[in-house]
Amino acid sequence: MSNELRQLTPEQRAQILAGIVGVVASVPGPVTYSAMFDQVKQSMNLAEEACGLEIHTAAAALIREGVLNCDERTLNGASVTFSGNTMLTMSRRLQQFVWDDAYITA
Repeated sequence: MSNELRQLTPEQRAQILAGIVGVVASVPGPVTYSAMFDQVKQSMNLAEEACGLEIHTAAAALIREGVLNCDERTLNGASVTFSGNTMLTMSRRLQQFVWDDAYITA
């Protein structure tokens, strides 16, 4: 793990993961990466410099693991690049769990 990710405690990184899932799960449709980032950063009560890399890394991990989906991303080896307008959604199964089948289309 890089030194940058060691600046926060495991509990704080867990809070970031929970925050990302919570933001995206709170609506039945897509959320922009920018809106998610801002809400999670605000909930952490830290400057962007202190938690921005961890938010990005956690979002990328959740996408790679299939917890979240996004409409666009650039994969460069181990890194993922998002734009502020990238739309995030929960995986179909998590949407069904949170919102019930009635809210799922296609």
